[in-house]
Parts: sequence; structure tokens; C-alpha cells
Amino acid sequence: EKRERERERERSAMVGSSAEDATRLDFSHGHLAGQTGLAFALEEHKKERNIKKEGESERERKGGGGGGGTKTKTTLITGGADCLTCLRTEESGFKNTDTEINDHEEVITCLAANAIASSSSSSSSANGRKGLQRRTDLFATGSEDRFVKLYTFPDAVFETNATRFELPVRALDFAPGGRTLACGGDDEGIRIVEIDYEDDKSCKVLRTLRTAGRSIKSIRWDPEGAFVAAVSADGTLQIWKAESGEVALTKRGVAHRFDKSSPNCAHISWQHEGIFLAVPGTSGDVLFLERLSWEEEFSLPSAADGEKLGHTGAVTCVELSPNGLYAATSGLDRRIVVWNVKDQKPIATRASDAVVCNMRWHPNQNALSLMDEEGNVGHWESPVDTSLPDPAFVEDEEEDTVPVREASEAFPADKGEKKKKMTIVESDSEESEDILGAAAAEVAVTGREQHTLRIAPPKLQKAFQPGATPLAPNSQRRFLAYNMDGYISTMRGSDFSSIEVVFHDVSSRSSRIPTLTDYYGFEMGALGPRGTILASPERGPESPSVLMYRPFESWAVGSEWTCTFPSGEEVKAVTVGTSFAAAATMNFLRVYSLAGSPRMILSIPGPVVALAANESWLALIYHEAGPVHDGNGSCSQKLAFHLYDVSSENQIASGPLCLSPGSELEWVGFSEEGIFTTCDNQGCIRGYFESYGGSWVPLFSSKDSRKAETEHHYIVGLSQKEVFCVITKSANHFPQVVPRPIITNMPLQIPIVCDDPGSKVLQDSYMQTKLRHHQIQCSHAATSQLMPLETQMDKTLMKLIHAAIKGDQLEKGFELASCLNLQRSLQGALKLANVMRKRVLAEKITTLIQNREALIQVQHEMPVHNHSQVSELQSPVGMEAGNTKSRDSALVKVKEEKENVFSRKRS
Repeated sequence: EKRERERERERSAMVGSSAEDATRLDFSHGHLAGQTGLAFALEEHKKERNIKKEGESERERKGGGGGGGTKTKTTLITGGADCLTCLRTEESGFKNTDTEINDHEEVITCLAANAIASSSSSSSSANGRKGLQRRTDLFATGSEDRFVKLYTFPDAVFETNATRFELPVRALDFAPGGRTLACGGDDEGIRIVEIDYEDDKSCKVLRTLRTAGRSIKSIRWDPEGAFVAAVSADGTLQIWKAESGEVALTKRGVAHRFDKSSPNCAHISWQHEGIFLAVPGTSGDVLFLERLSWEEEFSLPSAADGEKLGHTGAVTCVELSPNGLYAATSGLDRRIVVWNVKDQKPIATRASDAVVCNMRWHPNQNALSLMDEEGNVGHWESPVDTSLPDPAFVEDEEEDTVPVREASEAFPADKGEKKKKMTIVESDSEESEDILGAAAAEVAVTGREQHTLRIAPPKLQKAFQPGATPLAPNSQRRFLAYNMDGYISTMRGSDFSSIEVVFHDVSSRSSRIPTLTDYYGFEMGALGPRGTILASPERGPESPSVLMYRPFESWAVGSEWTCTFPSGEEVKAVTVGTSFAAAATMNFLRVYSLAGSPRMILSIPGPVVALAANESWLALIYHEAGPVHDGNGSCSQKLAFHLYDVSSENQIASGPLCLSPGSELEWVGFSEEGIFTTCDNQGCIRGYFESYGGSWVPLFSSKDSRKAETEHHYIVGLSQKEVFCVITKSANHFPQVVPRPIITNMPLQIPIVCDDPGSKVLQDSYMQTKLRHHQIQCSHAATSQLMPLETQMDKTLMKLIHAAIKGDQLEKGFELASCLNLQRSLQGALKLANVMRKRVLAEKITTLIQNREALIQVQHEMPVHNHSQVSELQSPVGMEAGNTKSRDSALVKVKEEKENVFSRKRS
């Protein structure tokens, strides 16, 4: 009740300040106050030859298509709190009701009409588009009586109940093909219902999409039928893959919160080609999310963003025009605004007596139909000025241009008349340059104006800080860095921010790190073993990037230092190690000592993505090339890395960085043992090992370890056996500063696929130990570090050998025995074969032991430069008793070398 009173006061203030300046729309009585449903239906009619009458414009005459054939008749279907479904004819301006249906027992909350291929696909529609036309043969109604009912069109005859829920239905939408219906409401999940036309329009539920938010209020299929998007009453946006039901996006707090029984909600809309999804924001803005990446591409600003004609209250509905050039929005400020999507500028505005909660563009005309929370119906003629392209004109797939109306004519005539053209091109293609060049030449020669809507190319992933989080809704605190040692947090104030450094283990530091008053606006930070590094972005020529290093402890005064970067060189990423600090800009990688002296400046091959450090090692991740389409409808980033040893000033490794298809890099760092690791936003952790000439090995899959689909693992660090993460169950996928996050440890598990699922854990343990063993070997560490790993590998191999013998897989058992490292482990394998009465296997292992003993003896006597011959015997091929030729030839070489050694000793 308190929130409702506050909203009412806000509405009164909004209406008093803005609604008086706008022209008020006229609404007529439609239904009782409450929730409403609104949909357009298209009907084919045979038409007779159209002769121009006196006073009739060319546009009106051609609206029927001219000549014989068919024409499209449009009907507006409405529903409301009076439990009535009304079909309104176009002849009366959608004011009069032609047919009424009274089948529901409670409030009608939603409506949807399908659109299938027209029987006369070659005819011209009223909007001048040629090719495939659409018509309606079914419409659906949802109600608080929990039923979803199907009706034929235009007869308005009840066909069947599509489905029944346990709680009220709130949202409906037909798929592009018109044969599948998505239904949602207060029940958990969205039901995908298939309508079988061959079986008397019987309905069956194909699948149920699991929802994270409560009470679904708006559902929309994308124009290609690949995704289903929905917004719930608590403002959660979810997107699913329609075919599999897999969740593609879950984002909480995107839209404004509404009560589930409120007539208002955040209605969403797709661009006609499915490139963008428009979602009402929380503060009067409208977000446009890019398909597949689901990142914000741009937004329609609110009054708070500086747009005078923008909304001053939350947006309740956004509807994109049939050609995607315009967007109509309504808000709690009781205003309707029409926007030019390309420029993100309002071009028309109207006021209403009540909040508009539902609206639709006319499919064939420059008009909007609306319903408010009082149940009234309104119609806005010509919301787009006639000097601009018509909102109902959709470009034909086979034609490059579409004529649109001039200011002086309702519709351009044939020859000699000016025509505007709308071309959709991709901005980064060679073909688009040719199109734009031809358009410029046409404007210069013929004076024709070209309207070009650029389709944004796949975006490069922006630079990020590992362990950093964005600001949560209604919060002024966030993490600049979060790792296994501690975290750096910032809290925004009215004039400046404050930065705090906290360690997980308080006893590790003799004194508390004082809070820093931030006058520079730091937005990047890294926590090192000896200090922190902070950086601010460039905010203009007079406010360049600033880099600051603060040590935890120092024996001298003035150990803290600050660098100001030149204008135009903005810091994108920072990191700090035990003896250096590094900052990456758009062009350079700058390395400093901890005292502030520049140590090296390196050029970066591509746009930087992230930096990471561990002791004296420095990792640089950058874009090797632009994103590429992987053929599955997703776009993959092309990243690469350089790994440096700053102390020796050497490059240790470099190469491509592996990511899951269609994913982006989410975290990068080093394990406690110094393994360079990454994690993408699909939850796959990979480590870089020297095995196979330097390769990326998957170590953990978050998807396989989740207990719920909404669960997300925010990576903090890794050890040799575990991954440390913060488990979040919100759609934001990042922890909040308050309450303090709890770190959870989960076992690393390589995604192994093998013939024996029961041995999967053992195979995983052996492979991980083998990788660590090889990594230590490559680092030329002491032999004492290898012995425990060899013992652990042999223990695992003995268990695998026992399982193989028990399953009568003797060849596999011998292969595993040849991988044993220690001689006593081979003796144990021989004993195991004898105990289990596998005589042939025991003989082969005996031969293997003899060859290994001979090899050990020769190793002590053979010069170091001839150890390559010994490696032939160490391989399974050389030791396998069955491969006699390879074994004997190797033994002959060893004996000859042994005789040569003895002869040299005698001489």
C-alpha cells in the first residue's frame, strides 16, 4: 500500500509536469478497468477492380491493391476485465464491436493471433510489399480462469482448449509459423503448445520452459522462431532456445517490478528481423539487446538521461514498428512516445488520462492501437510524420528498394516522382561499401534520398578486470578485484568514492590497510602480494587516465606513486606481481617496478582483453582477429595470449586462447601451482600445459556441476585439485559486497569420456597427476618433487589394472602396467596377475620387468648423449613383449653400446 501511494504521487507529479505539454489522445470505452489483451488479425477478401473516385487519394485507392485478386482486411481483437472478447472492424476506426465472445468466467488477461502464409502469396499487400503475405486463421485468449482457449478466425468460433494452468494465465504469443503457442502466467514455467491441424486442431504440450522469475507477464517469439523471450512481474528477463528449451539468458532486475495482478507490465518486442530485442528498463529507458550475445547495444534515453521528451517514469510497453525503424513506448507518466530507432530520438508524443498498458502497430498502415489500464481503447492515426519512411513498409527480400510516402503526396505516383529508399546493409562488409557508394552517387545525380539502417557487426569483447563486478541494482558498492588473498571494494559517494582493501586471513597482515578516499574515480584494480594497483579511465582531454600503486607495507616514506597518462591513451587493464606492476592501454603494455620506475614498453598486437600476474609471470590476453560465426548461429571471439617472465625479460609462451563456441572470456589467472588458467562465460575452465607442445586442457565444467539451472559459479581461484568459487543463484552472475560472499571449493574434474563409466574418477585423477608431473619436468625441478607424483600415479594405475583384469580386458591391463613408473609397482602388477590367475598377462609383465631392469643397468653405464636409445625401451612399444622385433632391435643397440663402453674402459 505504501508503494502504491508513492507511485500515485509520482504519477501526479509526472502528469503535472509533462502531460500538459503533449497532445492528449482520445480513448473510447472498451472494457472494464483491469488487465487487457490486444491483437491484430488479418483476413483475406476477394476484391473487385478498384476505380479511383473523386477526392480519393492514390494511397487509398492502392490500399486495396488495385484490380482484381485479394485484399487484406484488418480486425482488432480486444479483451478485458468484463470477461468479453471483442472483434472490432477497421471501417469504424476499431471503435465498434462486430462480434463479442463471452466464454471465459473471469478476467481476460492476454490475447494472441497467429499469422500464416497467405493463399495468394504473389499478390500485393496494402503496404506495397510483394511476395509472401500473411493471414490469420486462429486467435487465442488467456484468462484468470486458468484456461487458454483457441478460436477460428474470422468466424470467431470456439475450437478447443489449448491448455489449462493451475493458476491464472498472463501472457500468450504465437510462433512465426502460427502452429505453436507459448503460454505463461502465475504457474512455474512457460508451456510450448503445438497445434495439430491434421488432427482437428488438437493441442499437446511439447515442453515446459523453466522460469526463474515469478508470474510471467510478457512473452514474445523471435521472428525466426529460434528463441522465446519473457519478462516476469519481478522484472526478470529470460530467453530460451525454443528447440531445446535451454536457457540462453537470465537477467534479474532488468525491467520495472509490477504486481502480478496489475494491468501494467513490461511488454517486450523484437525487431522484425530478430536482430535486437527491446526491453523496458527500470528508470524510463528502453534497452536494445543484441541477438546471441544478449548485450546492450544501445538504449532509448529517459528524461533522467537528458532527453526532454523521454519518459519520466518506468516504461510499461515497447512496440517496434513492422519495419523496425520506429519504436512506440508508453510509461507510468501517462505518455506515449514514438522514437526513431536509428537516432534514438523521439519524433512524436501524446498524453493519456490513464497509463497505457498495451499497444500494437497497425500491420498495414501508419497507425497505433492502444489500451489503457481503465480498459479504454484508443487509436493514433499517423504517429510517424509523412515526410519519414512509413512504419508499415517492409522491404521485400528480392527488391533492394521500397517506395515510401512524400510529404506532399499520400503515395508517390509512377515516373518522375521522387522516391525514398531504405537499404539494410552490414557496416563492415565490402558489399555494404558498394551499396553506400551507389546510394551517395544516386543522391548526387538524381537528388533521391537514401535511408540506410546499418546492422551492427559482431562486437569485440570489451576489456575487463578478473574478479571485478559491476554495480548491482540499487547499490553503490562493487568489487574492483576479488581473489584468494582478499578483495578491493569501492563505494560511491555524492562527491567522491572510498576504496577499501580487505584480506580473507586477517592474521596474515600486521596492520589494517587504511581506506582510500578516491578523487580520481578509479574503476580498475588488482590485488597483489605486496600492494594494490588502481586505475581510472579517461573521461575527456582534461581528465586523462591515472595509475596508482599503494604498497601494503614499506620501510620508506613516499612508497606510493601515481602516473598520469597522456590524453588519448586510456588504461584498459591492470595487474600486479611480486616485483612489477603492469597497465595495458589501447596500444601499449607498460611494465613498472614496484617503486614506480618504467621497466619496459611493449606494443600490443590487438585490442587488449585482460591482464593477469603470478609472482614474476605476466599474462596478456588480446584480440587476435574479429569475432567469427561458427556456423551454429553463434559468434566466437578470436583471442590470443602472451606469457612473459618479467624477471628474465623472456616470453615463455604464446598462441591462441581457447573458448567455448559462442562464449566470451570471464576470468583469467593462475592456480596456486602457477598454472595459467582461464574460464569462459559458459563455465569451462582450461589450463595451459606444456604437454603436446603447449595445449589447453579442460579442467572443470560448471555446467556439469550445477545443482540448478539458475546456479552460477563465480571463479575466485584454483589449486591443483579444487576450484574456489562463489555460488550465485541470481541472474546477475556476480557476488555483492554486502553480505560478504562465501567461497566454496569444488573438485576439478576433466570431462573424460571412456568405455567404463565406473573408472571415470580414476582416469581423471591419473590425467591430472600426469599433467602436473609433466609440468614439473618441463620446469627442470628437483627429482624429489617428482617422486610423490609418480607414486600417486602408480597407485591410481594399480586400481585401473585391477579393474581391467577383473573385466577380462587383459590387453588394457598390460597397457596400463607399461605406464607404471616405479619398479616395485611393476612387481605389484605381476603379483596381482598371478593372484587373479592370468598366466599370459603375468608372463608379459615378467618380460616387461626384465627389460626395465636391463634398461636401468644400461642407464647407469651409458653416456648421457646416448640416452635417446634408452627412450626406445621406455616406450610401451619397446617394452611390450608382443612387439618382439622392436624390443630385440633396441636390446641389440643397448648391448653394442655396452660393449663399446667396456672396450673404452679397458683401453
